[in-house]
Amino acid sequence: MNKIIIQIIAAALLLASNTGATHTLAHTPTTLDDSVKSSLSPRDLRTVNWLSPQLNKTLTAGYPDSLGLYAFTGRKPETLTTIDQRPCVRANFLAFDIDDTIVFNTDQTVAIELLIDTTQSGELLLAYDKSGEAEAVINVSQATKNAGVTHKKIGALTQYRIELPRARLSNRGMGKTDLALATLETMLPTSDNNGETQLTLCGLTLDTSSYQNNNLREKKPPNKVTFALAIHDEDKQPLATRLAIYDHTGRMIDIPQDAVALPYYETTRNNFFL
Repeated sequence: MNKIIIQIIAAALLLASNTGATHTLAHTPTTLDDSVKSSLSPRDLRTVNWLSPQLNKTLTAGYPDSLGLYAFTGRKPETLTTIDQRPCVRANFLAFDIDDTIVFNTDQTVAIELLIDTTQSGELLLAYDKSGEAEAVINVSQATKNAGVTHKKIGALTQYRIELPRARLSNRGMGKTDLALATLETMLPTSDNNGETQLTLCGLTLDTSSYQNNNLREKKPPNKVTFALAIHDEDKQPLATRLAIYDHTGRMIDIPQDAVALPYYETTRNNFFL
């Protein structure tokens, strides 16, 4: 009897996954990298056919969760539109991979500029890969309350400029991304939410005007320290342990590629803490 129930549940899950993978969405399917292997992944992680010149890819998911943001309420398929002759995307959640040749694994303040249609967006939240902090989330819509956020009107759109202190941007977000956008409304339970759950994005630009010679990329230290660590339980048996090492600023050290990788949704990862 239990075997029959398990088979029925497995069949139902497969059917649900296939159904989710065949939504008619306004994006063009592309060849995905290792972090986005399967359209049948538990999160339905997928690319979005919207890019700016400094981005390698834009992602969304049926059940996204990255860098402190997620989409829970009022999830809808992403759509593409045009506003003021600009290509725009509407979605509950978006994640972005910035070109590593522009910025990668740094530890300094950088600035990002977003073009948003505020008439078709909920309360906008931005999260980013930050040194020394696991979930760095900024409420962009409350620009008057955030010293690092300014805004101005550009036609029908609003341009936000957001400073990102201690930005790391080393591909540690969902699907190896650096930034994420979502609305506060999509993160709230249904009973607490009466607002717009999607955002409308028409531009994303990393401001590199104050940086030269690509010094946003971290300089690797010349020396490497190697040590052996063994952890045992009270019976002196080896104990599997998650370990993190931080420098004096609270920044986690780089994880080598040969570190043990564990399954994580549709991929594997060896870094579970930021």
